[in-house]
Amino acid sequence: MSDDLRRAKVAALAVVAAYLATVAPVLVGLVHTWLSQDEYAHGFLIPLISGYLVYSQRERLRSIGIRPMPVVGLAALVVGCLVFLLGQRGGIVTVERISVILMLMASILLLLGYEFFRALLLPLLYLFFMIPILDLSANAIHWPFQLVTATIAAKALALFGVPVLQSQQYLHLPSITLEVANLCSGARFFISIVAIGIPLAYFTQRTFLRRAALLGFAILISIVTNGVRVTLIGVWAYYFNTTADIHGPAHVLQGLFVSVVGYVVLFAVAIAYSESRPREAGSAKAGFSAKPTNGRINEVVRASAAALVALGFVFVYAYVVPLRDVAEPNAGNRLSPSFGTWDIRSAESSQMLPGADHELNVTYRSEDGRSVGVYRGYFASQRQGKECIESGSKWGAQRGELLRLRLPEGGTAEVNAATYIDGSQEYLALYWYELDGRTFARRGEVKLRTALNGVLRNRNNGAVVVVYRHIDNAGERAPATAELSDFVSRSGLLRARAGETS
Repeated sequence: MSDDLRRAKVAALAVVAAYLATVAPVLVGLVHTWLSQDEYAHGFLIPLISGYLVYSQRERLRSIGIRPMPVVGLAALVVGCLVFLLGQRGGIVTVERISVILMLMASILLLLGYEFFRALLLPLLYLFFMIPILDLSANAIHWPFQLVTATIAAKALALFGVPVLQSQQYLHLPSITLEVANLCSGARFFISIVAIGIPLAYFTQRTFLRRAALLGFAILISIVTNGVRVTLIGVWAYYFNTTADIHGPAHVLQGLFVSVVGYVVLFAVAIAYSESRPREAGSAKAGFSAKPTNGRINEVVRASAAALVALGFVFVYAYVVPLRDVAEPNAGNRLSPSFGTWDIRSAESSQMLPGADHELNVTYRSEDGRSVGVYRGYFASQRQGKECIESGSKWGAQRGELLRLRLPEGGTAEVNAATYIDGSQEYLALYWYELDGRTFARRGEVKLRTALNGVLRNRNNGAVVVVYRHIDNAGERAPATAELSDFVSRSGLLRARAGETS
Protein backbone atom coordinates (compact mmCIF):
# COMPACT_ATOMS: atom_id res chain seq x y z
CA MET A 1 0.00 0.00 0.00
CA SER A 2 1.43 3.38 -1.00
CA ASP A 3 1.82 6.18 1.49
CA ASP A 4 -0.71 8.32 -0.40
CA LEU A 5 -3.33 5.57 -0.29
CA ARG A 6 -2.66 4.98 3.40
CA ARG A 7 -3.06 8.72 4.03
CA ALA A 8 -6.40 8.73 2.19
CA LYS A 9 -7.70 5.82 4.27
CA VAL A 10 -6.63 7.48 7.52
CA ALA A 11 -8.36 10.70 6.47
CA ALA A 12 -11.56 8.83 5.60
CA LEU A 13 -11.48 6.96 8.92
CA ALA A 14 -11.07 10.29 10.72
CA VAL A 15 -14.27 11.50 9.02
CA VAL A 16 -16.08 8.34 10.13
CA ALA A 17 -14.88 8.91 13.72
CA ALA A 18 -15.94 12.58 13.66
CA TYR A 19 -19.34 11.64 12.26
CA LEU A 20 -19.93 8.98 14.91
CA ALA A 21 -18.83 11.34 17.70
CA THR A 22 -21.28 13.97 16.46
CA VAL A 23 -24.29 11.69 16.08
CA ALA A 24 -23.60 9.28 18.98
CA PRO A 25 -25.93 11.04 21.48
CA VAL A 26 -28.68 11.05 18.85
CA LEU A 27 -28.25 7.34 18.16
CA VAL A 28 -28.32 6.56 21.89
CA GLY A 29 -31.61 8.46 22.21
CA LEU A 30 -32.97 6.62 19.19
CA VAL A 31 -32.16 3.24 20.72
CA HIS A 32 -33.83 4.35 23.95
CA THR A 33 -36.97 5.19 21.94
CA TRP A 34 -36.95 1.73 20.34
CA LEU A 35 -36.61 0.12 23.77
CA SER A 36 -39.22 2.22 25.58
CA GLN A 37 -41.97 2.56 22.96
CA ASP A 38 -43.48 -0.59 21.49
CA GLU A 39 -44.63 1.14 18.30
CA TYR A 40 -41.01 1.89 17.40
CA ALA A 41 -39.48 -1.47 18.34
CA HIS A 42 -39.12 -2.30 14.63
CA GLY A 43 -36.29 0.26 14.58
CA PHE A 44 -33.83 -2.42 15.64
CA LEU A 45 -34.53 -4.34 12.42
CA ILE A 46 -34.13 -1.41 10.02
CA PRO A 47 -30.30 -1.07 10.14
CA LEU A 48 -29.99 -4.86 9.81
CA ILE A 49 -32.27 -4.97 6.77
CA SER A 50 -30.48 -1.96 5.28
CA GLY A 51 -27.15 -3.69 5.86
CA TYR A 52 -28.44 -6.79 4.09
CA LEU A 53 -29.52 -4.64 1.14
CA VAL A 54 -25.96 -3.28 0.97
CA TYR A 55 -24.53 -6.81 1.24
CA SER A 56 -26.73 -7.99 -1.64
CA GLN A 57 -24.97 -5.43 -3.87
CA ARG A 58 -21.43 -6.27 -2.76
CA GLU A 59 -20.28 -7.36 -6.24
CA ARG A 60 -21.45 -4.12 -7.79
CA LEU A 61 -19.85 -2.03 -5.05
CA ARG A 62 -16.49 -3.76 -5.53
CA SER A 63 -16.42 -2.71 -9.16
CA ILE A 64 -17.30 0.97 -8.63
CA GLY A 65 -14.46 3.44 -8.64
CA ILE A 66 -14.02 6.03 -5.91
CA ARG A 67 -14.60 9.45 -7.42
CA PRO A 68 -15.11 12.12 -4.73
CA MET A 69 -17.48 15.03 -5.38
CA PRO A 70 -15.96 17.83 -3.25
CA VAL A 71 -18.25 20.68 -4.30
CA VAL A 72 -21.65 18.97 -4.41
CA GLY A 73 -20.80 16.62 -1.53
CA LEU A 74 -19.58 19.41 0.74
CA ALA A 75 -22.65 21.53 -0.03
CA ALA A 76 -24.89 18.57 0.86
CA LEU A 77 -22.92 17.97 4.08
CA VAL A 78 -23.27 21.62 5.10
CA VAL A 79 -27.05 21.36 4.59
CA GLY A 80 -27.12 18.17 6.69
CA CYS A 81 -25.10 19.87 9.43
CA LEU A 82 -27.45 22.85 9.41
CA VAL A 83 -30.47 20.54 9.74
CA PHE A 84 -28.70 18.82 12.65
CA LEU A 85 -28.14 22.14 14.44
CA LEU A 86 -31.73 23.28 13.81
CA GLY A 87 -33.00 20.08 15.41
CA GLN A 88 -30.49 20.09 18.26
CA ARG A 89 -30.79 23.77 19.19
CA GLY A 90 -34.53 23.86 18.62
CA GLY A 91 -35.30 20.77 20.69
CA ILE A 92 -36.80 19.02 17.64
CA VAL A 93 -35.44 15.51 18.06
CA THR A 94 -37.08 14.14 14.91
CA VAL A 95 -35.30 16.73 12.75
CA GLU A 96 -32.05 15.97 14.56
CA ARG A 97 -32.47 12.27 13.82
CA ILE A 98 -33.30 12.90 10.16
CA SER A 99 -30.09 14.89 9.84
CA VAL A 100 -28.07 11.84 10.92
CA ILE A 101 -29.08 10.09 7.70
CA LEU A 102 -28.71 13.24 5.61
CA MET A 103 -25.13 13.73 6.84
CA LEU A 104 -24.36 10.06 6.14
CA MET A 105 -25.69 10.38 2.58
CA ALA A 106 -23.73 13.60 2.04
CA SER A 107 -20.51 12.05 3.39
CA ILE A 108 -20.80 9.12 0.96
CA LEU A 109 -21.36 11.53 -1.91
CA LEU A 110 -18.43 13.69 -0.79
CA LEU A 111 -15.86 10.93 -0.22
CA LEU A 112 -16.91 8.11 -2.55
CA GLY A 113 -18.76 9.81 -5.38
CA TYR A 114 -22.04 9.63 -7.23
CA GLU A 115 -21.78 5.99 -8.39
CA PHE A 116 -21.40 4.75 -4.82
CA PHE A 117 -24.20 7.04 -3.68
CA ARG A 118 -26.57 5.79 -6.38
CA ALA A 119 -25.77 2.16 -5.60
CA LEU A 120 -26.47 2.72 -1.89
CA LEU A 121 -29.49 5.00 -2.30
CA LEU A 122 -32.16 2.37 -1.54
CA PRO A 123 -30.49 1.12 1.70
CA LEU A 124 -29.91 4.72 2.77
CA LEU A 125 -33.52 5.77 2.13
CA TYR A 126 -34.77 2.69 3.96
CA LEU A 127 -32.97 3.94 7.11
CA PHE A 128 -35.63 6.66 7.46
CA PHE A 129 -38.03 3.98 8.70
CA MET A 130 -36.04 3.71 11.94
CA ILE A 131 -36.91 7.33 12.81
CA PRO A 132 -40.25 8.32 14.41
CA ILE A 133 -40.90 10.81 11.61
CA LEU A 134 -44.64 11.01 12.42
CA ASP A 135 -43.81 12.85 15.65
CA LEU A 136 -42.79 15.86 13.58
CA SER A 137 -46.37 16.61 12.50
CA ALA A 138 -48.39 14.61 14.99
CA ASN A 139 -51.88 16.08 14.68
CA ALA A 140 -52.01 16.32 10.89
CA ILE A 141 -51.01 12.67 10.44
CA HIS A 142 -52.69 11.07 13.44
CA TRP A 143 -56.09 12.75 13.21
CA PRO A 144 -57.41 10.77 10.20
CA PHE A 145 -56.25 7.53 11.87
CA GLN A 146 -57.99 8.55 15.10
CA LEU A 147 -61.28 9.14 13.29
CA VAL A 148 -61.09 5.93 11.22
CA THR A 149 -60.22 3.85 14.30
CA ALA A 150 -63.03 5.40 16.34
CA THR A 151 -65.54 4.83 13.52
CA ILE A 152 -64.53 1.18 13.05
CA ALA A 153 -64.72 0.58 16.79
CA ALA A 154 -68.11 2.32 17.15
CA LYS A 155 -69.69 0.20 14.42
CA ALA A 156 -68.12 -2.99 15.73
CA LEU A 157 -69.20 -2.27 19.33
CA ALA A 158 -72.79 -1.85 18.14
CA LEU A 159 -72.59 -5.32 16.56
CA PHE A 160 -71.49 -6.70 19.94
CA GLY A 161 -74.52 -5.12 21.62
CA VAL A 162 -72.53 -2.39 23.37
CA PRO A 163 -74.38 0.96 23.59
CA VAL A 164 -71.98 3.55 22.18
CA LEU A 165 -72.15 7.17 21.06
CA GLN A 166 -69.28 8.43 18.90
CA SER A 167 -68.20 12.07 19.13
CA GLN A 168 -65.20 12.44 16.82
CA GLN A 169 -62.38 10.50 18.57
CA TYR A 170 -64.46 9.88 21.73
CA LEU A 171 -66.54 6.74 22.31
CA HIS A 172 -69.12 7.28 25.06
CA LEU A 173 -70.13 4.00 26.73
CA PRO A 174 -72.58 3.76 29.67
CA SER A 175 -69.85 3.47 32.29
CA ILE A 176 -66.81 5.00 30.62
CA THR A 177 -65.68 7.33 27.85
CA LEU A 178 -62.92 5.98 25.64
CA GLU A 179 -60.69 8.32 23.66
CA VAL A 180 -58.77 7.23 20.59
CA ALA A 181 -55.93 9.54 21.50
CA ASN A 182 -52.96 10.60 19.43
CA LEU A 183 -50.81 7.80 20.81
CA CYS A 184 -53.57 5.24 20.18
CA SER A 185 -54.34 6.27 16.59
CA GLY A 186 -52.39 3.36 15.11
CA ALA A 187 -50.40 5.61 12.77
CA ARG A 188 -47.09 4.65 14.35
CA PHE A 189 -47.85 0.94 14.05
CA PHE A 190 -48.92 1.58 10.48
CA ILE A 191 -45.38 2.80 9.76
CA SER A 192 -43.80 -0.20 11.50
CA ILE A 193 -45.89 -2.70 9.53
CA VAL A 194 -45.17 -0.93 6.23
CA ALA A 195 -41.45 -0.79 7.09
CA ILE A 196 -41.38 -4.57 7.46
CA GLY A 197 -43.76 -5.07 4.54
CA ILE A 198 -41.44 -3.35 2.02
CA PRO A 199 -38.49 -5.79 2.24
CA LEU A 200 -40.92 -8.68 2.74
CA ALA A 201 -42.67 -7.80 -0.52
CA TYR A 202 -39.35 -7.25 -2.28
CA PHE A 203 -37.88 -10.62 -1.33
CA THR A 204 -41.04 -12.78 -1.59
CA GLN A 205 -42.81 -11.34 -4.64
CA ARG A 206 -41.48 -11.06 -8.18
CA THR A 207 -43.72 -8.51 -9.89
CA PHE A 208 -44.43 -4.89 -9.06
CA LEU A 209 -48.19 -5.49 -8.87
CA ARG A 210 -47.82 -8.34 -6.37
CA ARG A 211 -45.46 -6.27 -4.23
CA ALA A 212 -47.84 -3.31 -4.32
CA ALA A 213 -50.75 -5.60 -3.41
CA LEU A 214 -48.86 -6.97 -0.40
CA LEU A 215 -48.04 -3.44 0.77
CA GLY A 216 -51.68 -2.41 0.34
CA PHE A 217 -52.69 -5.40 2.41
CA ALA A 218 -50.19 -4.34 5.10
CA ILE A 219 -51.81 -0.89 5.23
CA LEU A 220 -55.27 -2.44 5.54
CA ILE A 221 -54.05 -4.76 8.32
CA SER A 222 -52.68 -1.88 10.41
CA ILE A 223 -55.92 0.14 10.16
CA VAL A 224 -58.33 -2.72 10.80
CA THR A 225 -56.24 -4.26 13.59
CA ASN A 226 -56.18 -1.02 15.57
CA GLY A 227 -59.97 -0.72 15.18
CA VAL A 228 -60.32 -4.29 16.47
CA ARG A 229 -58.06 -3.46 19.42
CA VAL A 230 -60.22 -0.48 20.47
CA THR A 231 -63.35 -2.59 19.95
CA LEU A 232 -62.05 -5.27 22.30
CA ILE A 233 -61.19 -2.60 24.87
CA GLY A 234 -64.79 -1.34 24.71
CA VAL A 235 -66.21 -4.87 25.01
CA TRP A 236 -63.92 -5.59 27.96
CA ALA A 237 -64.85 -2.35 29.74
CA TYR A 238 -68.60 -2.80 29.15
CA TYR A 239 -69.18 -6.47 29.88
CA PHE A 240 -66.70 -6.70 32.76
CA ASN A 241 -67.81 -3.32 34.13
CA THR A 242 -64.26 -2.08 34.59
CA THR A 243 -62.84 1.41 34.34
CA ALA A 244 -59.36 0.27 35.40
CA ASP A 245 -57.03 -1.96 33.41
CA ILE A 246 -59.15 -1.36 30.32
CA HIS A 247 -56.36 -2.81 28.18
CA GLY A 248 -57.37 -6.28 29.31
CA PRO A 249 -55.61 -8.96 31.33
CA ALA A 250 -51.83 -8.50 31.34
CA HIS A 251 -52.45 -5.35 29.23
CA VAL A 252 -52.67 -7.55 26.14
CA LEU A 253 -54.67 -4.85 24.33
CA GLN A 254 -51.90 -2.27 24.49
CA GLY A 255 -50.67 -0.80 21.22
CA LEU A 256 -48.20 -3.65 20.69
CA PHE A 257 -51.27 -5.77 19.87
CA VAL A 258 -51.46 -4.03 16.48
CA SER A 259 -47.87 -4.86 15.54
CA VAL A 260 -47.92 -8.46 16.76
CA VAL A 261 -51.19 -9.34 15.04
CA GLY A 262 -50.22 -7.32 11.97
CA TYR A 263 -46.83 -9.02 11.61
CA VAL A 264 -48.32 -12.50 12.04
CA VAL A 265 -51.00 -11.92 9.40
CA LEU A 266 -48.61 -10.15 7.02
CA PHE A 267 -45.95 -12.87 7.18
CA ALA A 268 -48.58 -15.58 6.78
CA VAL A 269 -49.98 -13.96 3.63
CA ALA A 270 -46.51 -13.23 2.23
CA ILE A 271 -45.36 -16.83 2.75
CA ALA A 272 -48.58 -18.25 1.34
CA TYR A 273 -48.25 -16.24 -1.86
CA SER A 274 -44.44 -16.12 -2.08
CA GLU A 275 -42.70 -16.78 -5.37
CA SER A 276 -39.21 -18.09 -5.88
CA ARG A 277 -37.07 -15.38 -7.41
CA PRO A 278 -34.47 -16.16 -10.07
CA ARG A 279 -30.90 -15.32 -9.31
CA GLU A 280 -30.27 -11.84 -10.67
CA ALA A 281 -27.33 -11.24 -12.88
CA GLY A 282 -24.63 -9.00 -11.53
CA SER A 283 -25.05 -5.36 -12.34
CA ALA A 284 -21.41 -4.42 -12.10
CA LYS A 285 -20.14 -1.95 -14.63
CA ALA A 286 -16.93 -2.65 -16.44
CA GLY A 287 -14.12 -0.16 -16.55
CA PHE A 288 -14.15 0.89 -12.88
CA SER A 289 -11.53 0.25 -10.25
CA ALA A 290 -12.45 -0.49 -6.67
CA LYS A 291 -9.53 1.61 -5.50
CA PRO A 292 -9.04 5.31 -6.14
CA THR A 293 -6.53 6.14 -8.82
CA ASN A 294 -3.52 8.28 -7.92
CA GLY A 295 -5.32 11.31 -9.28
CA ARG A 296 -8.27 10.66 -6.93
CA ILE A 297 -6.31 10.05 -3.74
CA ASN A 298 -5.57 13.73 -3.14
CA GLU A 299 -9.26 14.50 -3.75
CA VAL A 300 -10.22 12.03 -1.03
CA VAL A 301 -7.80 13.70 1.39
CA ARG A 302 -9.03 17.20 0.58
CA ALA A 303 -12.67 16.12 0.79
CA SER A 304 -11.99 14.45 4.15
CA ALA A 305 -10.37 17.63 5.49
CA ALA A 306 -13.41 19.70 4.47
CA ALA A 307 -15.75 17.16 6.09
CA LEU A 308 -13.72 17.23 9.32
CA VAL A 309 -13.98 21.02 9.48
CA ALA A 310 -17.77 20.93 9.01
CA LEU A 311 -18.33 18.11 11.49
CA GLY A 312 -15.92 19.65 14.01
CA PHE A 313 -17.80 22.95 13.94
CA VAL A 314 -21.12 21.17 14.45
CA PHE A 315 -19.74 19.13 17.36
CA VAL A 316 -18.39 22.20 19.17
CA TYR A 317 -21.48 24.33 18.61
CA ALA A 318 -23.87 21.53 19.58
CA TYR A 319 -22.13 20.11 22.64
CA VAL A 320 -19.70 22.76 23.91
CA VAL A 321 -21.59 26.03 23.43
CA PRO A 322 -24.65 25.89 25.74
CA LEU A 323 -28.01 27.49 25.08
CA ARG A 324 -28.73 30.57 27.17
CA ASP A 325 -31.60 30.53 29.65
CA VAL A 326 -33.65 33.72 29.30
CA ALA A 327 -35.31 34.84 32.50
CA GLU A 328 -39.06 35.41 32.40
CA PRO A 329 -40.22 39.00 32.70
CA ASN A 330 -42.95 39.67 35.23
CA ALA A 331 -45.77 37.75 33.54
CA GLY A 332 -48.33 39.13 35.96
CA ASN A 333 -48.03 42.52 34.28
CA ARG A 334 -49.39 40.95 31.10
CA LEU A 335 -52.78 40.33 32.73
CA SER A 336 -55.28 43.09 33.35
CA PRO A 337 -56.80 42.71 36.84
CA SER A 338 -60.13 43.65 35.30
CA PHE A 339 -61.63 44.60 31.96
CA GLY A 340 -65.22 44.96 30.92
CA THR A 341 -67.30 42.76 33.23
CA TRP A 342 -64.37 40.43 34.06
CA ASP A 343 -62.21 40.45 37.22
CA ILE A 344 -59.42 38.16 38.45
CA ARG A 345 -60.86 36.20 41.37
CA SER A 346 -58.34 33.43 42.09
CA ALA A 347 -54.92 32.03 41.22
CA GLU A 348 -53.85 28.39 41.16
CA SER A 349 -50.42 26.85 41.65
CA SER A 350 -51.05 23.47 40.00
CA GLN A 351 -48.75 22.56 37.13
CA MET A 352 -50.49 22.19 33.77
CA LEU A 353 -47.57 21.89 31.35
CA PRO A 354 -44.65 19.59 32.25
CA GLY A 355 -41.27 21.29 32.34
CA ALA A 356 -42.44 24.92 32.36
CA ASP A 357 -39.99 27.15 34.25
CA HIS A 358 -42.67 29.63 35.26
CA GLU A 359 -46.44 29.22 35.32
CA LEU A 360 -49.29 31.64 35.83
CA ASN A 361 -52.78 30.22 36.23
CA VAL A 362 -55.66 32.54 37.16
CA THR A 363 -59.45 32.50 37.00
CA TYR A 364 -61.53 35.42 35.78
CA ARG A 365 -65.19 35.75 36.80
CA SER A 366 -67.84 37.95 35.26
CA GLU A 367 -70.59 39.83 37.00
CA ASP A 368 -73.15 37.22 35.91
CA GLY A 369 -71.15 34.33 37.42
CA ARG A 370 -69.32 32.97 34.36
CA SER A 371 -65.68 31.88 34.80
CA VAL A 372 -62.72 31.62 32.43
CA GLY A 373 -59.25 30.28 33.20
CA VAL A 374 -56.07 31.85 31.84
CA TYR A 375 -52.81 29.89 31.87
CA ARG A 376 -49.35 30.95 30.75
CA GLY A 377 -46.40 28.56 30.83
CA TYR A 378 -42.95 30.01 30.17
CA PHE A 379 -39.79 28.12 29.18
CA ALA A 380 -36.41 29.76 29.71
CA SER A 381 -34.99 27.23 27.24
CA GLN A 382 -36.48 24.28 25.42
CA ARG A 383 -35.55 20.73 24.56
CA GLN A 384 -37.43 17.55 23.69
CA GLY A 385 -40.02 16.88 26.41
CA LYS A 386 -39.57 20.41 27.79
CA GLU A 387 -41.12 22.71 25.24
CA CYS A 388 -44.02 25.07 24.89
CA ILE A 389 -45.66 22.91 22.22
CA GLU A 390 -45.32 19.73 24.28
CA SER A 391 -47.77 17.29 22.67
CA GLY A 392 -48.46 15.61 26.00
CA SER A 393 -50.29 18.65 27.35
CA LYS A 394 -54.04 18.39 27.83
CA TRP A 395 -55.00 20.63 24.93
CA GLY A 396 -52.06 20.20 22.55
CA ALA A 397 -52.81 16.50 22.10
CA GLN A 398 -56.26 17.27 20.74
CA ARG A 399 -57.32 18.04 17.22
CA GLY A 400 -57.54 21.82 17.05
CA GLU A 401 -58.80 24.29 14.49
CA LEU A 402 -57.41 27.70 13.63
CA LEU A 403 -59.46 30.77 14.46
CA ARG A 404 -58.66 34.29 13.34
CA LEU A 405 -59.71 36.86 15.94
CA ARG A 406 -60.33 40.54 15.25
CA LEU A 407 -58.59 42.72 17.83
CA PRO A 408 -60.00 45.99 19.25
CA GLU A 409 -56.89 47.99 18.35
CA GLY A 410 -57.13 46.80 14.77
CA GLY A 411 -55.70 43.83 12.94
CA THR A 412 -56.19 40.14 13.54
CA ALA A 413 -54.39 37.25 15.22
CA GLU A 414 -54.62 33.47 14.97
CA VAL A 415 -55.34 31.05 17.84
CA ASN A 416 -56.01 27.32 18.11
CA ALA A 417 -59.35 26.01 19.41
CA ALA A 418 -59.67 22.51 20.87
CA THR A 419 -61.78 20.56 23.34
CA TYR A 420 -60.32 18.19 25.91
CA ILE A 421 -61.60 16.02 28.73
CA ASP A 422 -60.07 16.23 32.21
CA GLY A 423 -61.58 13.52 34.39
CA SER A 424 -65.33 13.78 33.90
CA GLN A 425 -65.23 17.43 32.80
CA GLU A 426 -65.08 18.64 29.20
CA TYR A 427 -63.33 21.91 28.41
CA LEU A 428 -62.92 24.23 25.47
CA ALA A 429 -59.53 25.93 25.11
CA LEU A 430 -58.13 28.66 22.90
CA TYR A 431 -54.34 28.57 22.89
CA TRP A 432 -51.35 30.11 21.14
CA TYR A 433 -47.59 30.50 21.57
CA GLU A 434 -45.34 33.48 22.25
CA LEU A 435 -41.82 33.84 20.82
CA ASP A 436 -39.79 37.06 20.64
CA GLY A 437 -42.76 39.11 21.80
CA ARG A 438 -44.93 37.82 18.94
CA THR A 439 -47.83 35.37 18.93
CA PHE A 440 -48.10 32.24 16.78
CA ALA A 441 -50.72 29.54 16.41
CA ARG A 442 -49.21 27.11 13.90
CA ARG A 443 -47.00 24.40 15.39
CA GLY A 444 -44.70 24.17 12.38
CA GLU A 445 -44.03 27.90 12.44
CA VAL A 446 -43.29 27.75 16.18
CA LYS A 447 -40.88 24.86 15.73
CA LEU A 448 -39.03 26.58 12.88
CA ARG A 449 -38.67 29.91 14.68
CA THR A 450 -37.57 28.15 17.88
CA ALA A 451 -34.91 26.25 15.94
CA LEU A 452 -33.68 29.39 14.13
CA ASN A 453 -33.44 31.25 17.43
CA GLY A 454 -31.38 28.40 18.86
CA VAL A 455 -28.91 28.44 15.95
CA LEU A 456 -28.69 32.17 15.26
CA ARG A 457 -29.33 33.71 18.69
CA ASN A 458 -28.20 30.90 21.01
CA ARG A 459 -31.52 30.88 22.85
CA ASN A 460 -34.91 29.24 22.29
CA ASN A 461 -37.15 30.52 25.08
CA GLY A 462 -40.91 30.64 24.53
CA ALA A 463 -44.32 30.47 26.17
CA VAL A 464 -47.77 28.99 25.66
CA VAL A 465 -50.97 30.82 26.62
CA VAL A 466 -54.26 28.97 27.14
CA VAL A 467 -57.70 30.46 27.78
CA TYR A 468 -60.23 27.80 28.77
CA ARG A 469 -63.68 27.20 30.22
CA HIS A 470 -65.90 24.26 31.11
CA ILE A 471 -68.61 23.14 28.67
CA ASP A 472 -71.48 20.78 29.45
CA ASN A 473 -71.97 19.21 26.02
CA ALA A 474 -70.89 19.36 22.39
CA GLY A 475 -73.80 21.67 21.55
CA GLU A 476 -72.34 24.32 23.85
CA ARG A 477 -69.09 24.51 21.88
CA ALA A 478 -70.20 27.19 19.39
CA PRO A 479 -71.42 29.76 21.98
CA ALA A 480 -68.45 28.92 24.24
CA THR A 481 -66.06 29.55 21.35
CA ALA A 482 -67.70 32.91 20.68
CA GLU A 483 -67.46 33.83 24.38
CA LEU A 484 -63.79 32.86 24.67
CA SER A 485 -62.96 34.64 21.41
CA ASP A 486 -64.53 37.84 22.73
CA PHE A 487 -62.73 37.38 26.06
CA VAL A 488 -59.33 36.95 24.37
CA SER A 489 -59.89 39.89 22.01
CA ARG A 490 -60.73 42.25 24.87
CA SER A 491 -58.16 40.97 27.37
CA GLY A 492 -55.10 42.39 25.64
CA LEU A 493 -53.36 39.00 25.74
CA LEU A 494 -53.03 38.84 21.94
CA ARG A 495 -51.13 41.13 19.61
CA ALA A 496 -51.78 41.50 15.90
CA ARG A 497 -49.12 40.00 13.65
CA ALA A 498 -47.16 42.42 11.50
CA GLY A 499 -48.91 42.97 8.19
CA GLU A 500 -52.17 41.36 9.35
CA THR A 501 -54.90 43.94 9.27
CA SER A 502 -58.63 43.63 9.25
